[in-house]
Order: sequence, then structure tokens, then C-alpha cells
Amino acid sequence: MFNIHKKLLCDSSSYFEAALNNGFAETLNQTIKLDDEEPAIIRTFFLWLYGGRLSLDMLRRDLWGDRVIEHMFKLYIFADKRGVINLANDTITMLTSYWSEAQVLLSETTWVVLHISRKSKLYELILDNLVLELRSEELDNDRLEAVDLSKEFWSDLLLRSNQLPEHFRGRNKCFQAVCHYHCHDVEGAISQEDCIHRIEAGYNIYYSTEAPEQVRWDGWR
Repeated sequence: MFNIHKKLLCDSSSYFEAALNNGFAETLNQTIKLDDEEPAIIRTFFLWLYGGRLSLDMLRRDLWGDRVIEHMFKLYIFADKRGVINLANDTITMLTSYWSEAQVLLSETTWVVLHISRKSKLYELILDNLVLELRSEELDNDRLEAVDLSKEFWSDLLLRSNQLPEHFRGRNKCFQAVCHYHCHDVEGAISQEDCIHRIEAGYNIYYSTEAPEQVRWDGWR
């Protein structure tokens, strides 16, 4: 059981705003059951809601290795499903900053591509990071062939690799223009200008290194 201020919850999410004000049972009881969500994900959401950023200290203390990535994937899926657009964006920032320093493992990403839309920003981010891994020669064909993923995924990866120019290299390439993977043109989302300011100030950055100056996305040129 989690207790939360109603206004804070409703302001963060179109889903919760509708659930608590639609005149049905949730409105009467002021209680929402999320039986399909893990308590750890809800706890991270509430820490973000009250703290204004993702709690990196909590992630590092309670989760290790691939569990951190799995948790962030689940957090994005939760935020996307519940209409918490700014949490989805912040999760993308943390994932992208993590991958700017760490190898992207197919074993970490295999399951999540089955649970997100091929049109989602997270899907695009995964593809682009795998392209970077391939171009760094740290992701070889034998490892690719050993992974059981759909034909659509392989087709998307090959297409993306062909679309991105040869100069699209370097592990931090996605992080340098992370707002490309955010949604800022929907109701309730912070502006891209404010988001860039937060990133450059170090908000939602996984590693403690200085956040790079954000640049205009040039992946297509």
C-alpha cells in the first residue's frame, strides 16, 4: 500500500488523473489497484515524483548489474503505459547516460523489445545503441545470431544501420542529443529547452562524470 498526494499524482499522469476523477469506483474510494505492477517500480516512481528526478543512489544501492537495466526498462514501460511522460523521458536519459559508458548487451534488451511498440522512443534508442556497438566491433555476428528475436527486429536493426551515416560512431553519440529520444510535444511534458537545461545540470545521469553539452541531433546527416 502506497499513500500519495492526489494533486501530485494527477499532475504527473493522464492515467491517474482520469482514474481518480472519472466518477467510478477509483474516484469514490480514492484508491487505484495496480496488481500488475511491481512494488519496486511504484516505489521508484514515488521517489521520482517527490524528488523531481530519478533516485540514482537507490538504484545503485538496491540493484546491481543487469538488474539496474531491467528495472529501468520496467520503469519506462510503466511510465509509458500510465501516461507519466516526464518519467518516461527521465528514464530514457538515465538509460542513455548508462549506455554512454557501458556495453549494450543483447541479453539485457531481448525481452523488452517484445513489450514495447516498434514506434516507441525506447525501441529507437535500443536500435541506435546496437548500431553503435556493431560499429565498435564489440558486438559480433556470432552473438547476434545466437539471440532469438523476431524478423521484424532484425529488419529494423539492418534498416537503421543503413540509414545512419558512417560518422554515427562513439558510445556517447546518443547521449549527446538525448532529447531526440524524448517526447516533448505532448500535454504535460516539459519543454525541450528545460529538459536540456536539466540534463546539462546533471539530472537523471547515471554516471557521475560531467554531463556533456547537448547538441542538435545529426544522426540522419
